[in-house]
Amino acid sequence: MIHAEVMNQTVGTDWRSPQVTPVMRTPLPASLDAVVQHAVHQRPRTNDPATGAPYGYEVTGTSGFKVCASFDTAREEAGDIAWNHPAGRHCFAFDVLSPTR
Repeated sequence: MIHAEVMNQTVGTDWRSPQVTPVMRTPLPASLDAVVQHAVHQRPRTNDPATGAPYGYEVTGTSGFKVCASFDTAREEAGDIAWNHPAGRHCFAFDVLSPTR
């Protein structure tokens, strides 16, 4: 949800369409609080519901950001491999100009 809201806010709500070339309309939100404050469709959770630990969010460049969380177990799915992760703390890196998740 955090990823989707950052995409909605920076490149618009049609970012999932393969016919649309993403163009940054606004800068990346500076913080997770800003993502929540400017949510377009749904305010994302800022804390893991199971542990209460806060999710991590960091801007890594003009169009790059990462979202981090801790996982009890690894995820190794064959279908949607982009969201696979090891057990423990893991960060997913994104570029709003290459929304291939």
